[in-house]
Amino acid sequence: MTSTQSVPKNLSDTSYDPHENRTTGTINNFQAFLHLVKCSFGIGVLAFPYGFKHAGMIAGMVLGISVSVFCVYCFHVLFHTMNKIAAELRVPYVTVPDAMIHSMTHTHAWCAPMVKLTRPFIGTIIFICYFGICTAYINYLTVMSLTISEKYKSSAEGPVNLVRSITSIIWVIPLFMVNCLRDLKTLAPASLIGNVTTLIAMCMVLGAILDPTEPFSDTWESYGELSTAPLFIGTILFAVESFGVIVAVERDVIQPKRFLGWFGVFNISMSIVVAWYLFVGIAGYWKFGADTKATIVHTITRPAWLGTTVQIIMGVAIFCSYPLQCFVAIEVMWTNYLSLKVTKNNTLWEYVFRFVFTLCTGLVSLLVPRLDLIVSLVGAFCLSLLGFVIPGLLDYNVVSGRHGWKRPFILVRDIIIMLLGLVAFAIGVYSPLYNLVEETTKNTTRSVYFDYYYG
Repeated sequence: MTSTQSVPKNLSDTSYDPHENRTTGTINNFQAFLHLVKCSFGIGVLAFPYGFKHAGMIAGMVLGISVSVFCVYCFHVLFHTMNKIAAELRVPYVTVPDAMIHSMTHTHAWCAPMVKLTRPFIGTIIFICYFGICTAYINYLTVMSLTISEKYKSSAEGPVNLVRSITSIIWVIPLFMVNCLRDLKTLAPASLIGNVTTLIAMCMVLGAILDPTEPFSDTWESYGELSTAPLFIGTILFAVESFGVIVAVERDVIQPKRFLGWFGVFNISMSIVVAWYLFVGIAGYWKFGADTKATIVHTITRPAWLGTTVQIIMGVAIFCSYPLQCFVAIEVMWTNYLSLKVTKNNTLWEYVFRFVFTLCTGLVSLLVPRLDLIVSLVGAFCLSLLGFVIPGLLDYNVVSGRHGWKRPFILVRDIIIMLLGLVAFAIGVYSPLYNLVEETTKNTTRSVYFDYYYG
């Protein structure tokens, strides 16, 4: 049974519980907890101290807590509505695209023309999201390769230069090779190496932040500049809104009823994740103050061997994680769309697509050389739509289509969620684009990118 089957608009089936009939779960609550917490390690947490530099210490704490809580609440709205649709269809589970299609089919007439665009739209947003993540990964690897060498450190500049271009293209080759691993089973060893090396790097970062021999800085600000504070919104969304992972974990958990709730696996996991991000962000900014750089690993310069070691270890982790992020993007674009149009030599064309994908992430990383701008753009552009607008629109369609305005408080709530999502989208996208244009048009003899990381 598909999500587009005809169901009476006023149907409210309480006799069928999708959670009780979901028998395809493969992970227990503890495994679900580990998957969600594991999302807190990576590029997002590395950029959080610099995010606090954008927003300021007090404003950063307020933004960090409020945006994170709002993200978690919107996931509850999303899962509750998806479960409601599954109950109406008497199926154990519906995907996000299927739920959106069903809600738009059985609501206001003006939504009908948009039904055919729903699945491609959601797929495109998810693809762009993971393409952006992969771009951030290549950006880090390129900058890491240049900054660990005094000779080439200044070549990691804003405007495209020959040294950085060659370095980025060189990284495309090994990344394409590891990207040729086509299924999750063969990717498992890379995932394990990535997790272990990330944990080691994070422990070293914490050691550097909490080092008692190095005093905390007194150059931090309580409030950042209004022009840069919105960049932190995108950073928060990038870090906390692991949309694909969270939805997949909820789908595969054996006890979905215990996943949600005040003290469910999801709330406990996300509380730890948010606390971890805030701790690293606050402690990192407090430790280094005005000297905080794009990522915390680039900020650690004393002792020199520690900063270099952390950068390299984190580079290994990101290299191993790159094919995992590509897996989602390739699944969305190649498996669901392009492969259906290929009639012969399917495997060959898949490898061609994987190479083009890897090459494009390398080229885009040259055009947007600042890691914090990539993180903010991806977070604001993709995750504000996936995490805010779609849950609000989905619930609005379901409630208004079945009850009209008999439940005004719920509908007003959904409208507010969508509006806040659009505001986050507009502000979050404008700010990094403005900063990018402003930086690339500067006519200065000093390296903008060198100042950014080391000035």
